[in-house]
Amino acid sequence: EEELCAQNRTLPAQELCADMYGGELDYPRQVSRSCAVLSRCLQQLLPLAVAGSEGVMEQIRTAFVQKTAAACDQVVALLTKVAADCPHQAPLQNMYICLASAAFLRNQVFHFNSLLASKGERGPLHPAYQSVREFVDSLQQHVIGYHTNIIAATILQDADSHNWQDPRAFYEGERCSFAVQMWNYHLSALRRDLWACAPPRLAQHVLACVLRESLSVLAARYSQARPSYNRTPQFRSDITAILLITCSYLWSVCDSVHCFLDCTSPPGQPISAIHNHCTTLMAALTVVCSPLSDLYKVFKKGFNKKKRRGEAEECSGRQNTQWLRFLYPGLFAQLGSFHDLGVKQAVYVQLKLLCSQPAPDWAMLLHLLLMGSCQAPVLLLTQTGLKETVHTADKPPGAVTACEKQARTAEETTVLQSVVEVMLCCPQYPDVLSKVLLPVIDRLEGWEFFEVSMFAERLEKMPLWCKCLVDAIQPIIKRVVMCAVDYVIDNLGKPAPPNMAAALSDLPCGCRATKGEDSEGEEGKPMSTKMVLTRALACLLSALMETIQTIPAAVQLFCKQLQDKLTEKEVQTAHSSVGLQLLAGAVYLALHHQRQLEEWAGYSMKQTVKDNLSLLGLCAYHVLTATVASSKGNMPRLAYNFMKKHGSWLADQIDNIVEAVSNVSVGEGSSAAVLEGSNQEFLQLFMSTLANNILQEQHGKRNLIHLFSTIKANQQWFQVQLGIKPLLGKDDLPQVVPFDPQPGGGEAMTFDPLLEFNSVGDCTIDQNMLLEFPWDWAELLQSDLGLSELGFTSLLQHRCDVIDESCLDTDKEKRHAATLRTKYGLEQTSSV
Repeated sequence: EEELCAQNRTLPAQELCADMYGGELDYPRQVSRSCAVLSRCLQQLLPLAVAGSEGVMEQIRTAFVQKTAAACDQVVALLTKVAADCPHQAPLQNMYICLASAAFLRNQVFHFNSLLASKGERGPLHPAYQSVREFVDSLQQHVIGYHTNIIAATILQDADSHNWQDPRAFYEGERCSFAVQMWNYHLSALRRDLWACAPPRLAQHVLACVLRESLSVLAARYSQARPSYNRTPQFRSDITAILLITCSYLWSVCDSVHCFLDCTSPPGQPISAIHNHCTTLMAALTVVCSPLSDLYKVFKKGFNKKKRRGEAEECSGRQNTQWLRFLYPGLFAQLGSFHDLGVKQAVYVQLKLLCSQPAPDWAMLLHLLLMGSCQAPVLLLTQTGLKETVHTADKPPGAVTACEKQARTAEETTVLQSVVEVMLCCPQYPDVLSKVLLPVIDRLEGWEFFEVSMFAERLEKMPLWCKCLVDAIQPIIKRVVMCAVDYVIDNLGKPAPPNMAAALSDLPCGCRATKGEDSEGEEGKPMSTKMVLTRALACLLSALMETIQTIPAAVQLFCKQLQDKLTEKEVQTAHSSVGLQLLAGAVYLALHHQRQLEEWAGYSMKQTVKDNLSLLGLCAYHVLTATVASSKGNMPRLAYNFMKKHGSWLADQIDNIVEAVSNVSVGEGSSAAVLEGSNQEFLQLFMSTLANNILQEQHGKRNLIHLFSTIKANQQWFQVQLGIKPLLGKDDLPQVVPFDPQPGGGEAMTFDPLLEFNSVGDCTIDQNMLLEFPWDWAELLQSDLGLSELGFTSLLQHRCDVIDESCLDTDKEKRHAATLRTKYGLEQTSSV
């Protein structure tokens, strides 16, 4: 590999498994080929080293440790040599691959050492791990230092655009500096390169540090600049562009809303410093570029007078994130912390932050789905037309294998199915299923679907949201149905078991033994089909009563709230319980789905058995949903006889089922209520735990990936639906934004140089918009900009219209300038 790198000047790279990317140890997306080969070899030998520490195994363990440490030293030496050639003799991409490879090697050595270490000991590979970790830190600082120096010494050096004393306007005062646009372009390219190969958290930290250091240079330069009268529009446009660019990159360098907005991190952290530098730039912009009349009104009586006037807002205005409120009032108008944002604004902040991460953050995605009364999934399901919501419930058996069925399900899973399955995995939030599905039913006007007189026929072609509910209780239905199926298969056509009671004249209780009507018949002869199905029906109802308590609380609460809605709309349900009706329908479908019954049983069934099970399903449905036995209509004779004979017992069973389904409530002390007012750090930890639980489910990761890709592909659609104005551009949002219901799985990271040069985040740079950005000068001047009186006086000296009256046209403006000079002890200068 070293020879290839010397010849081609490129370091061969290899993609890692997509499942490894990120994670707790922060794995990269790709590494050098040598690191990948070394890792595979060590992974093969690791079981021998872990197996034991005595006899021959001790020698293997010692050899493994020695060879691993030696290999690490060799790889570090190679990566050091390759990184040293960048960028003068080799492409800069090699440096990023070296950083990713070193981080990968560090994680692997840490993993090996944790397996080999005894309790209370550091482990035999700790020195090697320490060495590799120090190399990662040094290489990381090398990358940060390189980009910081390039930005400060090359990109931000433009003698023409930064000649602030020049009386001539820069490009006739119609644009910002080219250096600012090139700074944005460089950061965009750096982000693309880091996202492509480096570990996600490491990539975020490097980008944040480069952004912090470059902002430090910009803040120092612009706070010391003294623009001439004709250069003041350029000064204003530059700082506006810098703040807009910084805001667009903050989404990428922050890993949580807590980090983005609340900013309670230690002062040494990059994000805190970025906010401080932006506050400094905002102060320079406000004092130097605000209209003279507004500046005079606020500060004519002195700096301390202004302070006392703003004391009422001091508690909320001292946070160094307040610059966001003035820059993006459409999103951060009420910014004090994340809890101060409106519901739509908070949802958009969470969504934007999620889509800007280098790797999917499942905890952040889950928080987005649950926050604000499930605003995001409700929008997703109710504003897209739901054209795919019709599902054929009963399909004839076909030549479809289980593997094909599973593959088809993975490809054709809809957003609704993914949302419902994720919601059912959140037992701490039992009400979220209702918040999501009830608006869907309302939009589709699906209330009439539950009319009991037509419910069985409509089950043949049910809406997808109903199919999702049936799937939610499928494990319960399987246990109930299989009890009856086993009874039918074990007894149909088999001799009747001996009737012990028939041999007795008197029962032990003293009662006279009588031969009941439901006797099996003569001993040794097969039981009739009618008798088998009757007993199987009783077995099914008893099993249903026993398992009813295991229905998820989210489904129970949904059924209760749905029944309230149906009562309001005067829709008749079975025994005034839509939950019972749903259970009856699920049993009916399960016993009619012949191929599924064979899969559950694990063997093929005779057609006569399948037909009898279908009849049993129809009887169970009528027994559970009918209020009185009737020989008329489509009720089977078997169901009619069962209801007539066991009416009292059946009524008790149904009452118990209805009570069990409806007896659920969300208490005030539930987890959701407790978490509502918790701090962001605890909430983030809780969501991480909940997301890990979902990932352990059978289709949990598939559902999360599906929802993440759908949300990320429709960011602009969400922005329009939530009514959030763009960061830069017209106030009017586009009327129609197409929704992509099936985004592509693999999203290529493309980089268009021309597009990136003329863009700020998702918006195109509009030079006129930068020059005429609608700053609220009165609010800015009244706010706390982090300035002392000395700092304000120093910036006031940089205003040419205050120091040089020749720039002013009217006597009123000259009087204002003279008053400010006198109040703050400034001297007048002349431009001549």
